[in-house]
Amino acid sequence: MHFQLETKRSLRYMWRNVTVRSITYPFLIRLVIALALGIIGPGVLGLALEPTGMSRLAYAQGGADTALLTEGEKHQVIQFNPDAALQKRIFADRFVPNSAEFSTQIGGTSYTAQRAEDLGTGRVRMYYVVNGDWGNVQLVERGSTVGNDLGQALLTEGEKHQVIQFNPAAALQKRIFADGFVPNSAEFNTTTDGSAYAAQRAENLGNGQVRVYYATAGDWGNIRTAVRGGESVGAPAPAAPSAGVRPGDWTATTDFGSVTFTVTPDGTAISKVALRFNNYSCGASRSSGGISFQNSKLWPITNGQFNFDLPQPFTHFIFTGRFNGNSAPATGTWRAEAGTAVCSGTWTAQ
Repeated sequence: MHFQLETKRSLRYMWRNVTVRSITYPFLIRLVIALALGIIGPGVLGLALEPTGMSRLAYAQGGADTALLTEGEKHQVIQFNPDAALQKRIFADRFVPNSAEFSTQIGGTSYTAQRAEDLGTGRVRMYYVVNGDWGNVQLVERGSTVGNDLGQALLTEGEKHQVIQFNPAAALQKRIFADGFVPNSAEFNTTTDGSAYAAQRAENLGNGQVRVYYATAGDWGNIRTAVRGGESVGAPAPAAPSAGVRPGDWTATTDFGSVTFTVTPDGTAISKVALRFNNYSCGASRSSGGISFQNSKLWPITNGQFNFDLPQPFTHFIFTGRFNGNSAPATGTWRAEAGTAVCSGTWTAQ
């Protein structure tokens, strides 16, 4: 996680995974004084003078990474092809397939079908065509099949072919979707070089890069990746299917000033948070000006909800929120902790 301080003199520091920009000089002066007096130390902040723009990932170069990529191939259950008729429609509708394409015969007619889900709402659909009629992709959604015998039969068949259980709150899938990738294996267990891992294979739909996301069993806070192919290291991943949240900026007026959340193009995470302070006091802390945070790992949006902390040397902010649809306002709470003082409030963003 990157922390980056930028003033007119372009001072830059690294702090965990958060990039902080546009800090006012009074804030910087307080920070320097606190460091000089020993009130806080570089070790507390995690500050280190390092080059910015560091790559998040390294390509697999043998060893455990190669073994994990090989194991991932064995567990792959879906072949992604965004140009295939069914998948093209699935991704255009911002759903995600969790069965392979399969053939079935109902009422004497042969169909090709594929099951898919909406990650934000959990809606389930079956996309299908009469064999050979690839220009006429149709769909049926679970819960809307009254009087539709064909639709119900296709949904029942789809359950038999489901090979991945989506759970965007699970540690591996949460990271996969936040990175703009889509899983095409179930989560599996493997042992490599004497270490036990939980792992899951995923692909980037835009450049075909393959990653196996893995963690030592039980250590879910330390997810790593083995990478093969795709664009150069550090290149931004194209958008994955979204959870239905409008991308771009959502701004709310608050008691301390305002907050702006920037939602990623795929609608599945928040990439930036900007705070503006209007001579705001919480306890002995007084703030004016602006500060922005960027998280290289992103803050995920799960089922329309999110929560995260914004660490600062003098005031610690905690945000929770819910997106209520593309056209409806987003709502949530904020909490500021400044020493022993605690301040809080609600926000509504458009």
